[in-house]
Amino acid sequence: MLVVGFCCGAVAARADDAAGADVEFFEKHVRPLLVSRCQECHSGAEPKGGLRVDSRKALLTGGDTGPAVVPGDADESLLIDAVRYGDLYQMPPKSQLPAAEVATLEEWVRRGAPWGAETADSPAAAAEGFDLQARAAHWCFQPLADPTPPDVDDSDWIKTPVDRFILHRLHAAGLEPAPPAGKRTLLRRVTFDLTGLPPTLEEIDAFLADDSPDAYATVVDRLLASPHYGERWARHWLDLVRYAETHGHEFDFEIPHAYRYRDYVIRALNDDLPYDQFVVEHVAGDLLPEPRINRSEGINESIIATGWYYFGEALHSPVDVRADEANRIDNQIDVFSKALLGLTVSCARCHDHKFDPISTRDYYALAGYFQSSRYQQAIVEVDETRAKAVAELERLNAERQEACLEFARAKATEAASEISEALQTSPTAAEQPNAALDDPLFVWNALTREGRTPEAFATRRQTLRIELQDRRERATADADGNWADFRSGDYAPWEATGQAFGSGPGMPFDWPFAAPQSDLPGRLLCAATAHSGLVSRKLHGTLRSPTFEITAPKIWYRVYGEGARVRLILDGLQLIRNPIYGGLEFQPKQQQPYWHEQDVSKWIGHRAYIELIDDGDGYVALEQVAFSDGPPPEPTPNAVLVEMLADDSIVSPEALADKYTRTAQRVLTDWLKDPNATTHDAGARASIVAWLLRQPGPSAAKAHERLAPTLGDLARRQREIEARLTPPRYCLAMCDGTAENEHVFIRGNHKTLGEEVPRRLLEVLSGKQHAPPTAGSGRLALARQLVSPECPLVPRVIVNRLWHHHFGTGLVRSPDNFGVMGEKPTHPALLDFLAQELVDHDWSLKHVHRLMVLSNTYRMSSRVDAEADRADPRNERWHRMTVRRLEAESIRDAILFTSGRLDPTMYGPGVMPYLTEYMTGRGRPAESGPLDGDGRRSIYLAVRRNFLSPMFLAFDYPTPFTTIGRRGSSNVPAQALVMMNNPFVIEQAQHWARRIVEEDAAPEERIRRMYLAALAREPDASELNAALGFVESNDEQAWAELAHVLYNVKEFIFIR
Repeated sequence: MLVVGFCCGAVAARADDAAGADVEFFEKHVRPLLVSRCQECHSGAEPKGGLRVDSRKALLTGGDTGPAVVPGDADESLLIDAVRYGDLYQMPPKSQLPAAEVATLEEWVRRGAPWGAETADSPAAAAEGFDLQARAAHWCFQPLADPTPPDVDDSDWIKTPVDRFILHRLHAAGLEPAPPAGKRTLLRRVTFDLTGLPPTLEEIDAFLADDSPDAYATVVDRLLASPHYGERWARHWLDLVRYAETHGHEFDFEIPHAYRYRDYVIRALNDDLPYDQFVVEHVAGDLLPEPRINRSEGINESIIATGWYYFGEALHSPVDVRADEANRIDNQIDVFSKALLGLTVSCARCHDHKFDPISTRDYYALAGYFQSSRYQQAIVEVDETRAKAVAELERLNAERQEACLEFARAKATEAASEISEALQTSPTAAEQPNAALDDPLFVWNALTREGRTPEAFATRRQTLRIELQDRRERATADADGNWADFRSGDYAPWEATGQAFGSGPGMPFDWPFAAPQSDLPGRLLCAATAHSGLVSRKLHGTLRSPTFEITAPKIWYRVYGEGARVRLILDGLQLIRNPIYGGLEFQPKQQQPYWHEQDVSKWIGHRAYIELIDDGDGYVALEQVAFSDGPPPEPTPNAVLVEMLADDSIVSPEALADKYTRTAQRVLTDWLKDPNATTHDAGARASIVAWLLRQPGPSAAKAHERLAPTLGDLARRQREIEARLTPPRYCLAMCDGTAENEHVFIRGNHKTLGEEVPRRLLEVLSGKQHAPPTAGSGRLALARQLVSPECPLVPRVIVNRLWHHHFGTGLVRSPDNFGVMGEKPTHPALLDFLAQELVDHDWSLKHVHRLMVLSNTYRMSSRVDAEADRADPRNERWHRMTVRRLEAESIRDAILFTSGRLDPTMYGPGVMPYLTEYMTGRGRPAESGPLDGDGRRSIYLAVRRNFLSPMFLAFDYPTPFTTIGRRGSSNVPAQALVMMNNPFVIEQAQHWARRIVEEDAAPEERIRRMYLAALAREPDASELNAALGFVESNDEQAWAELAHVLYNVKEFIFIR
């Protein structure tokens, strides 16, 4: 009877789930298709062929040739035949729909052609816009009522205020609550509900022996304090954020460090982190001015929370990258709005929501927040040891700079004679006729290349001066083309994270550590440079540019380095792979600046930003970024040498050498007087000094000889410090990008843009008073709005989720949809009371858990009373407890628990799933995980989208693509087959048997203990006699088969 009653309830619940999902599928995917592809011809008073497609009734009635749709049968539907370009019709007539759109219509028909509530004659179907005030009257948008628990006649039944609301409704309907559940049943129920595991034999005995009034409350407190509580309830939350560790699609690429988010949720729930803080961290944990630091772990907890944004499916080679970005943001909005607000905001992507007060402008206002944010792999640790090491490296670098300055001072004493000799005798100078414009030898080579009379020399000098001055002016005019300009000494508006790039760029006259130490003094920076190797090659960090629109077919990077990456992030695409997008990432492999060309001609008009990534294996240095339809920018002539050419006394190579000598010596002397002085021509001066310091000669040899021991000692100390640097821990996270408002996509088409919409929360929740953010994404202000009194949905939604998991269904039975198409609350006053209790008690989820599970409502028996069930067939008044089947993970964990193989280790990377021979396809891991998952709890098994556990899927594990607040609870033959034949179940039965056989106990006691472990009750006489007969041989295999039988008892996988 219990199982039959449960099955009927499960079928009804699954039907409700399916209906809601089908309508949502229609609203999100099918209605926009019909509007954009069909309604132009097939709507209005005179539709072509007599067929209208603007209502379900019209499609079923059909046109001149009969019904257009046969619900459930795509092959017999004329609409499907037409879009397939069949024999009768080919629609649309101008060109066939893309295969994906045809597949969407086919799936819709197979689902029975579900439609929204309006009919063909409903004005809502055709009207543009809606009455916000009228729709806002819906119950879920009203402020929390903060009701007083009602008075009831039977006050003795009241354990918590929850009971007053329940009993009041029961008595109003002439019903009485079911009797209390037995102690064993109650203990098993609450232990599974709060920890996802069965009670131990010791816990059962202790509870049965405790007759004190507080015995049950003591159990509840113990369970809420258990670390297993966080593991249990984190799994519920992971369903809401479609947690996965791979991206799915074709190759099922890894989502790096995804497990840190799972561990974050477990810790947050175990610590009873206030739910408002939990929400703020999820929306904007990366932006908190004072993030929450876990001192014991040495990590920034707040930033980890933002990883949920990126658990969605991702494509590695989308044909239309902007459409792919729009789809990714749509998924983020869908999860954000369902998980936190219980609203289907994504239904407004292509048109105003058909039922709720959510406009298309609302949708794109939210999209702007995500458009203004970016993906990052963030360094999560807050490590004082690392910070101290970095500070030591910076002090060491200051010593290195001073040592090089001493080298320069030593060389300066004999610089004049060495410069003159270098110019007159160096074969290198004579062999460089094509020196670059910014090379210090360019002027020398240009004037001394051919013998000239003094008059001709003077003429050539003047001509060259005019030519170089003109080039300088052109270069200055083209300075806007140098998009990466760090001359201010600040990275802004670029953003640096990590430690590799320091607090600012390298400037002219800086010596970067990454330069070869043997000739370090001559490796001065000659341009303001974003450089990750200024103090070490072992630090990690990322530098990101502002977002920009691609306006030219080429991007040129003036770059050098090794072992680091430069990436162009195009429309937010992170999975940069060949064949389409491979060229968006490259690794510099030269030690001197060079121009790297990137062909972006296919993506003109798209938006992008640049990332420089140093993972501690080298360095990257960037001087310039230029956009062009041709070659890279020419070098800028050296300003100091152009100015030098104004001297009319330069009439011969000898005079030029003398001027070179005096100019170079002056530049060197001026710099040595004040090494920190900044001038407009600092780069030109630095290039002259660098050239001078590279010249050989007696002074250079002596200076190098004096410098070598100092550099050697600095290098030794550098190695010692770097040896203390362990690789940092990363997490998947969000970070702010360039502030952007999104445009409305007309009919959801990203190629047809409407008005720009300022970023804001839904108008129904925020009104029009809030000023849009002016800098950054604005997510932090959004997060604080969500948990303010003006947004009653957040507390209502989460307390309803708690009720759902404790009682089998929520007070609102559509936990992800509080809108018009969802169900109304069965007890609206109780819902608001619980929401207000949450807020008033510092948003403590554990406080609400206590209110629920300590109530007599929760303690009721699940025994069916036929008369009460006739009066309350859906148990909406909660006249009894609901029988519930365990989720897939709890079934597996209970099997491990009873077998003795459960490993209580918490946290860490996911255990690779066990792969059967039938789990094939691209992206299949090279090796299978162990059959028993190393005995770890199910929450620690890696969630690979394309390789989900067949056992889990049989028990309704959700595919992680969107928010699933209410799992299905089916009763199908595959479940029995899993429990009978799955190798894992059989193996654990054998483990259990070995443990039982090792116990020094009589067979009766062994059987009793097995029943207690599996079912939290002792066997009755008939069960005991049957079991004794079964294990009469007393061999291990007989006990293994008895264990297997207990796993297959329905009672094992149900909570009564």
